[in-house]
Amino acid sequence: MGKSFRIDESSIYGRNDDKEAIIERLLSTDDQANSNGNLQVISIVGIGGIGKTFLTKLVYSDARVQEWFDVKIWICAATKFDLLKLAKDILEEVTCDTSISAHDDHILLELKEKLIGKKFLLILDDVWNDNRVEWSFLLSYLECGAQGSKIIVTTRNRSVALALGAAQSYFLSELGDDHCWNLFAKHAFSDEQCCSDPNHRVI
Repeated sequence: MGKSFRIDESSIYGRNDDKEAIIERLLSTDDQANSNGNLQVISIVGIGGIGKTFLTKLVYSDARVQEWFDVKIWICAATKFDLLKLAKDILEEVTCDTSISAHDDHILLELKEKLIGKKFLLILDDVWNDNRVEWSFLLSYLECGAQGSKIIVTTRNRSVALALGAAQSYFLSELGDDHCWNLFAKHAFSDEQCCSDPNHRVI
């Protein structure tokens, strides 16, 4: 259950420490007390194109994470915020049923029933909505999961993390020059052409 991504581990530059820190938080059973009961929200914040989604895919695809959670859900939330549409998308991922109507008044209750007692990981990628009231309403239906359930939110805006009551936020910084060079060289040159020193390259 849940999406799968093919990740080229050799293309990871400068994000391994971030990846391990987030995974450690996901697998932690000593959750910080928060207003969302058994559910903890983690945010990954950074400017566009800095690698938030890629980092989250690395975390999501890690074997430790896949084995830890009963249910894994990945939702791209970049479109205009619609509470019932978002609930529908989550429910479709949980049930693998694409015939669910976004106009069903019982959709939130059905989602709650499907998640009760299950330790789930929900990824909300590229979130823009920072309406605290709307998020609180949705989260009230997601608190039913088993202890250790987590939500990861990727966003450009710190206000989104605050609206969701994130227990911990990771603010991604730009990659260093060495990591940028290695990433560029990985895609621009063959292995024979590329060397580790950006000042020396075989032409």
